[in-house]
Amino acid sequence: QDLWVSEDSHFLIEQLSFLSVYVNRWTWILVLFAYGFRYLNQPKRWIAYSTAAIFPWYILHQTLTVILGGTLSPYQLGPIVEPLLVIGGTAIGCLVLYEFVIRRIPLLRPLFGMPIKTAPKQPPERAAATPSAA
Repeated sequence: QDLWVSEDSHFLIEQLSFLSVYVNRWTWILVLFAYGFRYLNQPKRWIAYSTAAIFPWYILHQTLTVILGGTLSPYQLGPIVEPLLVIGGTAIGCLVLYEFVIRRIPLLRPLFGMPIKTAPKQPPERAAATPSAA
């Protein structure tokens, strides 16, 4: 009697099939991480912009999604049009509110987790190199 392999070979084939499926999935996930590390692990302007925008977008998208979903729901636009409008409206609303309201109004910046923008410091004026003749 073999203790390691069942007499029913279907069970073993099924388990190997599941193993190959999950190894394949994890391999693709690791490939995506590797591509991200390779191509996104460099300083880029849009990454700095996105890093600053992520928390305000997170806060805004919840509210905009509920408002748009509640507003569009009575129109019964269907399972394709309504979600597309909600997703598109949420993305556009987040972009517009972040870019033209939150970033530009200093009072709102700390409410959305952004540092208060201060006026740039003026360099001190230099004294004249030569004494003035009087």
